[in-house]
Amino acid sequence: VEWDNQFTDKWKYLWIDAWDGGDGCVTQVDPNNNNIIYFSMQNGAIRRKNMDSGISKSIKPSLPEEIEGDLRYNFITPYQISHHNSNHLYHAGNFVFKSFDRGENWNVISGDLTISSEKDKISFSSGAFSESKLLKGLLYYGTDRGSFWMSRDDGNKWTEHSNNIADGYIRSIYPSIFKESRVYMSMTGINYDDLNNYLYTSDNYGKKWKEIKSNLPNEPANIIIE
Repeated sequence: VEWDNQFTDKWKYLWIDAWDGGDGCVTQVDPNNNNIIYFSMQNGAIRRKNMDSGISKSIKPSLPEEIEGDLRYNFITPYQISHHNSNHLYHAGNFVFKSFDRGENWNVISGDLTISSEKDKISFSSGAFSESKLLKGLLYYGTDRGSFWMSRDDGNKWTEHSNNIADGYIRSIYPSIFKESRVYMSMTGINYDDLNNYLYTSDNYGKKWKEIKSNLPNEPANIIIE
């Protein structure tokens, strides 16, 4: 039931979907059509809702039969509306998917990115995903065990840049909006009883990382924004 009490309330309350909502997860609105809303639930579930009709539809991708391996999602699965075309969506489990038609159909644009070259960073699934606002097709992907990947050609080729960063859960990736090659990243170790602060930046697409926690409290930081 919508919140309603005796006091003046300046908030406007909106039900995304009364029967299919999950534990909050991630909600995004099409920047060119605010009647189109995407919202997600646990373990890779995602729906697209048309606010005019009030109808929502599951658009969760699945792995094609011809691709070997198991598709795995973390409890909160990262997905993103492309900055360069709002009809395009990305969705990240241990494989990365891209849709050109708002989730009606999906293409697999990576191999299993949880298979790291470093044995301590072999992971379960994705923790964070981001597309650059400055360069179409510049993609970043981070896992729940500190494996970091980059593609400059919209997923045709992925390169791992996991050197000299911790083995934590990558929670946030923020490509710079001022310099194409710069990217910021935060990770936490709380899944592994590590409550330290892990913030990084790179000026060469993640090839070399620099810690930037500086004088911040040595406590977990989930999000970093430039």
